[in-house]
Amino acid sequence: MAETLNFGEAVQRAGVSRQRLNQAIRSGRLPAVRGGGPGKPTTIQLEDLQAWCVSEGLAMPVEASERLERTQLPAIADMMNRLDQMFTGMERLERLVEQVIERLERSPVQIPPELHTPAASERNKRSTPASASPSKAELMTWLHTLRAAGMSLQNMATELNARGVPTLSGKGRWQKGTIGKLLTQAEEGPP
Repeated sequence: MAETLNFGEAVQRAGVSRQRLNQAIRSGRLPAVRGGGPGKPTTIQLEDLQAWCVSEGLAMPVEASERLERTQLPAIADMMNRLDQMFTGMERLERLVEQVIERLERSPVQIPPELHTPAASERNKRSTPASASPSKAELMTWLHTLRAAGMSLQNMATELNARGVPTLSGKGRWQKGTIGKLLTQAEEGPP
């Protein structure tokens, strides 16, 4: 039998704000029977709420019988909620990683070989001459490819530092702000 929830119960089960749930109902993403005021609350079917939570990447609400088992010990309930959230987050992360890998594999631009080899990374860490490091054009191509694949500026900086790629000045370490400025300048073109 389908469990019917009033608006307040749905907010609690979904673990979202009243505004967010109300927006989902108003936009039609979450089916509900609108109430007519006091004594006539808005009702939502548990299955509909579960489907909406999955589409939003939220932990899925459970039926009343399962909820009773979970709430017998608050520590267990808290741990199970955290596990639900963790697995949801891991699934989203796996999908994101798969998308990045697919975009990199489809990309016609190849990462320069000096960024691949461990020997080159060690050589660059010992601050080799600029001629041994990738050119600015090669570096910019690689940065644009990673940005198009959805990689954050911080992850790009971490990757360049891990590979031992020297900064353009040859001093210090890569920072996300520097990479952001380089990409912005490249988009805007020469002054």
